[in-house]
Amino acid sequence: MKRIDLYFGDNRIILPKLAENSVDSIVTDPPYEINMMGKSWDRSGIAYDVYMWQCAYRVLKPGGYLLAFGATRTYHRMACAVEDAGFRVIDQMIWLYSEGFPKSHNLKGEHEGKGSALKPAHEPIVIAQKPFRGTILDNVQKWGVGVFNIDQSRIPFSTEQDLKSATWGRGTDITGGQFVGSTQPSGKTNVEANPKGRWPANVLHDGSEPIMDAFAQYGERTSGKPSGIKKAANNIFGQFGEQPLTGYGDTGSLARFFYCPKATKADREEGLRRFSLQQGGIKNASGRGFSASDPNRPILRRNTCPTVKPVELMRYLCKLVTPTDGTVLDPFMGSGSTGKAAAIESFGFVGIDKDPEHFPIAKARIHHAAGKYKPQSTIFNHGSIHERSEI
Repeated sequence: MKRIDLYFGDNRIILPKLAENSVDSIVTDPPYEINMMGKSWDRSGIAYDVYMWQCAYRVLKPGGYLLAFGATRTYHRMACAVEDAGFRVIDQMIWLYSEGFPKSHNLKGEHEGKGSALKPAHEPIVIAQKPFRGTILDNVQKWGVGVFNIDQSRIPFSTEQDLKSATWGRGTDITGGQFVGSTQPSGKTNVEANPKGRWPANVLHDGSEPIMDAFAQYGERTSGKPSGIKKAANNIFGQFGEQPLTGYGDTGSLARFFYCPKATKADREEGLRRFSLQQGGIKNASGRGFSASDPNRPILRRNTCPTVKPVELMRYLCKLVTPTDGTVLDPFMGSGSTGKAAAIESFGFVGIDKDPEHFPIAKARIHHAAGKYKPQSTIFNHGSIHERSEI
């Protein structure tokens, strides 16, 4: 039985009340601090607050991972705050998408065709880890965290032919689980792609047509074939032993290496039937950027949060960094996409948000997901401080 705890309030007040080393991962989408649509919650500076990240650090188990989205121009400030709080920044993911629009001031007259902004098409995600003592194996055995769930996060082959195209007739079987092989009488190894899928990458995309077209323009490409062993050598990083020279060796669009989540209206508003339609933004019909003269029209939504992430994307991220039966923390719950993903994947979940407009939406979405995938559950026993549910 997994517990879902939803807290309404300031995460800097609530996090210190949670048990130390009690969650297995943090997957969150903090404010980008860019004053989106003039919303006060997106200009508070909370994403840069070292104390807030220290509070989250305390609750996370040693070796646990933090995945936090950021905006392209403010990501560095969030990442520095994460690092200053004690986390070790180990990598960055990039999520590519096509639905962004340029928030550009476009000039006219003799300067027609010039503007002040590019079209947004990606968001960075910081990958950070709470440091631990001893070896990775020791930490996994003690705390259950400290490694990525590679096999659960592999990118599946699209077709049987796709799988076959990733198989080679020769090479060496020392590729860290990327391939499986069998030795032939000749002494060569028959190297085959792992049928579970391709190794997860640090680039993701939404699978939309513009993104796929962008990859397709580079044509069908291979990613190299294994060619034996590179001899040991000295370099600026020190002495390296023998290294395999390997690649995937298959052909196709470059998009085949990346995961493809795609947001839908049904995803954003599932479980919100009782909510009335509200203005959730404006749409620019001209494509020229926003100004007083553009023919903008309101967008009516039940989920009025302007930063909803696709649940398929959040499911993927939760599975990547959370052990089976683990608990995910989202200190910036928003409209509940991470909580919905955690419920679908049967993880425990702790969500915190202080926005009175978004909290009921998150509660309803998570309630619906938990009831849909765990229909026997008793959910959301109301409390004065927080909503608590057992699933």
